Amino acid sequence: MNLLTVNYLTIEALEDGLTASLSVNACEYCVDGDGNWKTLSADTATESINTGHTLSFRGNLTPVYEKGIGTFTISKKYNLKGNCMSMLFGDNAADNYSLSGKNYAFCKLFRNCNNIVNVSSNFLPATTLAENCYQTMFKDCTNLTTAPEIPATTLAKTCCYMMFHNCTSLTTAPTVLPATYVDFSCYEFMFSGCTSLTKAPELPATNLGSSSYAYMFQNCTSLTTAPELPATSLQTYCYQSMFEGCTKLNYIKMLSPTKYPLNAFDNWVKDVSSSGTFVKLPDLTDFPTATSDNTYRGIPEGWTVVDAD
Repeated sequence: MNLLTVNYLTIEALEDGLTASLSVNACEYCVDGDGNWKTLSADTATESINTGHTLSFRGNLTPVYEKGIGTFTISKKYNLKGNCMSMLFGDNAADNYSLSGKNYAFCKLFRNCNNIVNVSSNFLPATTLAENCYQTMFKDCTNLTTAPEIPATTLAKTCCYMMFHNCTSLTTAPTVLPATYVDFSCYEFMFSGCTSLTKAPELPATNLGSSSYAYMFQNCTSLTTAPELPATSLQTYCYQSMFEGCTKLNYIKMLSPTKYPLNAFDNWVKDVSSSGTFVKLPDLTDFPTATSDNTYRGIPEGWTVVDAD
């Protein structure tokens, strides 16, 4: 891939006859990184390209509440490459790593794009996010198998809400979500319904806001091992229904302290495997067994409890 297609949002055709359009906003595109930029009006299709060829896009677009900058419609199967920031910063995308002030930036950008297959690891390079900036970005992309890395360390409320919800073919999630503080509902429903996901991202955060991980892996029916949960500062509903419906889940290592809001764990292990291993801090002696009588808070019933070293 040439430098132009590395630095701009790029669609690589996996089938002949691919066209693309963007709702809400006009932008510019070029074919195969040739630098011959053409204006693309909103809701207007590009020229057609064949397998192995690319369309690159740029703009200096302003997000508009829940419409974001628009939603792509792509007619054939494709991979996403390059840098998504080119839709906001044009030719300066490679120099921008902050979405601060860009609320709803990429909201719904590829929502319901069933033709998307893979997204390159560096597609979302932002290290500072804005409210709702990735909300439902890839929701219901049922053929998506590989997600990009999300290197952001500064988050904002509901920034990744339902980002990959119901991506039923997703097998490769981001390696790690590196933020140490997760704000209100940041990752709520992020991977819910990803029934092919077998490995969750690492979650090193130590400070969790309200509902920060709520429903994050709900109904991930192929997940067997939870990511280690080292957070020591918990707020209400932060783990609510986090693993609800993860019917194969049989290992959780949770290192929270003895003081926590009990509703932080509402339904968090409802309908997980009937047997497994739960690792906890030695001084966490009052954590209940999760049964229907206490809304599935605490340790899953029937699991073996082990103290962490």
